[in-house]
Amino acid sequence: MTTTTTSVVDQGLFLLLGFSVLAFAAIVATMVYFVLRYHRSRNPRATEVHGNPWFEVAVFSVSIVLVLVFFFVTLGGYQFLRRVPEGALQVKVHTRQFAFSFEYPGGKVVPDMVVPVGSDIRLDISSDDVLHGVFIPAYHIQVDAVPGMPTYAWFHAQEVGVVDLLCTVYCGTAHSGMMSKVYVVPVADFQRWKDGESVSLGSEKLPSVMAGGADLLDARGCIGCHTIDGAESAGPSFKGLFGSKITIVKDGQKSVIEVDEAYLAASIRKPGESIVLGFDDMMPPGDDLKDEEVEDMVEAIKTFK
Repeated sequence: MTTTTTSVVDQGLFLLLGFSVLAFAAIVATMVYFVLRYHRSRNPRATEVHGNPWFEVAVFSVSIVLVLVFFFVTLGGYQFLRRVPEGALQVKVHTRQFAFSFEYPGGKVVPDMVVPVGSDIRLDISSDDVLHGVFIPAYHIQVDAVPGMPTYAWFHAQEVGVVDLLCTVYCGTAHSGMMSKVYVVPVADFQRWKDGESVSLGSEKLPSVMAGGADLLDARGCIGCHTIDGAESAGPSFKGLFGSKITIVKDGQKSVIEVDEAYLAASIRKPGESIVLGFDDMMPPGDDLKDEEVEDMVEAIKTFK
């Protein structure tokens, strides 16, 4: 049987759980014994009880042994989790408010992860703005994404299916919507998907490359703060935004402008320079976006009428 991150974490969990059950049973049994043994009807007069040094030494020794056992078992598990198997597929995990994106060797970027079954997967994790948490419950791995401190994790894709990936660190108002999926597919399907073919897993279609503006808005987490139906959120809604009159604050001064292509592009690149009145400066800059990607995003925003 292949040792995986799931089995290693379970080993430590069941060890602690088993000891906790035994300790609880021992404490309850001791409590019941003392209640019966020293009940008032049996001991109408209080009796002075002296200490027992041998008993104290035994309890101390057993406690030390248990602590050492837990330490070495969990240390071995931690070392296993930090030791990525050779030949693991490398996937870069980018986190930002409020979305994940996954980059593959060759530059392919998608909003959900796709991996071949039976393979080891290395996740190179980074944050573009604030603290995030990369958590895949099915594989028992959770790693914090800290700005300026790249880290990593790995897992073994055990069986075909779809599992959740979510953020576990409160990163802002739309934190609860920061979720993605991990599609574990047959090796042949993964290769076809990697080559650019359209592939489905059951009734779900695997994510495509983020080429269009709408896909980019979704993958970059823009939809998490800017709704497309006019509802209030952390940022102005995209619905009817293009061509509308808004009040902005720039260099401490308020002004009314009409939203055009130039304003949208500038807001994507450097959102902190002019803030829409009534909203906070929390949007990460899009300095890493190519000019054509910004143009596609602007064109997509213009369609939300």
